[in-house]
Amino acid sequence: MFIVIIASGVLSTIIVVPSSGKVLASKYVKYIDEPITVSMTRIIPLETAYAYAVSMLRIPTHKIYMDEPHLYYIDDSVIYNWIIEPEGTWNELFREAYGAVFINGSSYPPKIEFINSTLYWSIHRKKLTPLFINTLYREIKVKALSCRPLFEDNVEVLVDGKIFILIPLVTWIRDSIITIPILYGYTVVDPSGRIDIVEASNLRNNPVTMKAFYEYKVPVLPEIIARQWVELYRWSPGFINVAFYHQTFVIRDIGSNPQPYLVFDKNGHPYWVCLFTCLYMYINGHWLIFLFSPRLNE
Repeated sequence: MFIVIIASGVLSTIIVVPSSGKVLASKYVKYIDEPITVSMTRIIPLETAYAYAVSMLRIPTHKIYMDEPHLYYIDDSVIYNWIIEPEGTWNELFREAYGAVFINGSSYPPKIEFINSTLYWSIHRKKLTPLFINTLYREIKVKALSCRPLFEDNVEVLVDGKIFILIPLVTWIRDSIITIPILYGYTVVDPSGRIDIVEASNLRNNPVTMKAFYEYKVPVLPEIIARQWVELYRWSPGFINVAFYHQTFVIRDIGSNPQPYLVFDKNGHPYWVCLFTCLYMYINGHWLIFLFSPRLNE
C-alpha cells in the first residue's frame, strides 16, 4: 500500500501536474501587454484584526479560529469576518455557534461589530444522531458528492439581518493526464440550517449570492483555487525543465498570510494578485501575475 501511494505521487509530479500546467497556460491564461492599475485600502493587517476580535470576545465556551478568516470589501473598506465557534469537543456537540464578528480593516482604530445570532450549522459544529456524529461537511457532501467544500474560504455575509455562510465548492477538469481545479458553485447555509447548492451558472438567481458578489464585492473565484492555478502554471515548462533546469519561478509568501492578495482596479473589478520571482534570488527581475476574479459570469 505504501509503495502504491509513493508511485501515485511520483506519477502525479512527473506527468499529471506538468501536463495540467501546460493545458492551463495554453487555454486559460491570457497575457497582457501593459499592467493593470490596482488599489487596496487595507490599514489593519490580518493578524492585528484577529487580535482585536479575540480581545473583545467575552464568551469562554467559544472561540475564533485564526486560520478561518475571509475578507471582502464594502464601500471600499476591507471587512474581515469570522464565525464565533464553539470550542472543544463537548461544546461542539452541545452548543451552537454564537454568531459572527466583522472588522473594518480600512480605518484605525478598527471598527468591530459582533452579530449575536444562533447558527444551526457552523464549520466546527457537530450534532449527535442515533447512528453517527453529523457535521456540516457531511451534509454538503451528501448534496454535492463529486465536489470538495473549501471551508478555508468560507464567507459570512449579512442579508436582511441574518448571517449566511457561503462555502465554495471545487470540482476538476479531468482527462487522462490532466487535473485542473475549477469552481463548481457555492453552498449557501442559512441560520436555520437550510443548505442550498448554487452552481456557478446560477449565482445570479440567488439573492444571497447576488448581494455577496455585487454589494459586498466578494470575489467569486476562491483564493485557494487561484493559488492552485499559479502552482500548476509553475510546472507548465515541463518536468525536466522545472526539476533539472529550474526554468520556473518561486512564489515567495510573507508571514502567515500567503499569496495571492485581493486588490481592485479602477472599475471595481477584483483581482487576485500574486508576486513571483526567479528561483534564485541573485537573479534580478520579478514578474506579476493577476488572476482576474469575474463577477458571476461576466
